[in-house]
Amino acid sequence: MTLYRIAKILKSHGVRGELKILPLTPYLSAIDTEAEFYLECGNRTTRPVRIRNLNQQATMTLLELSGVESREEADALKDCYLCAYKEQLPALSADEYYVYELVGCRVTDTSGQLLGTAAEIQSGTAQDLMVVTTPENKTFSVPLVRAFIKKIDMEKKMIIIEPIPGLLSEPETA
Repeated sequence: MTLYRIAKILKSHGVRGELKILPLTPYLSAIDTEAEFYLECGNRTTRPVRIRNLNQQATMTLLELSGVESREEADALKDCYLCAYKEQLPALSADEYYVYELVGCRVTDTSGQLLGTAAEIQSGTAQDLMVVTTPENKTFSVPLVRAFIKKIDMEKKMIIIEPIPGLLSEPETA
């Protein structure tokens, strides 16, 4: 079974092992915190962990894991990911997607021209951004809003976008 990333550990918070995390799903608060989760660190090694407390505040999300009791133990988990099995994730409505579902999808424009592949989703303050890697190995970002994202077809693993002028072109240099 495949594990999916649901949060990235950004840094320690305080001296008692709390972790500041970046949720990779808007439904992190709906997960069953009694379940067993997994940490993915560095070379994709995983180990099971239990959530002791999950605290979503207005400006940050804090996580406490069983067995992480000090700032030093928390610091060692920086840049690791909290992972779960798909069955542990809350069901979404028809027009909602988890980040792991979008990464790897082909990205085309409305005429069907292949623009690239969705490489990652970055959480932003105004909206999330989809980073697309082109066949030429260049990247561009597309806001994940209805004005740009015209259709997501999970059966075909394809995302159709409506690029605005300048989104795909290189900036001119004087």
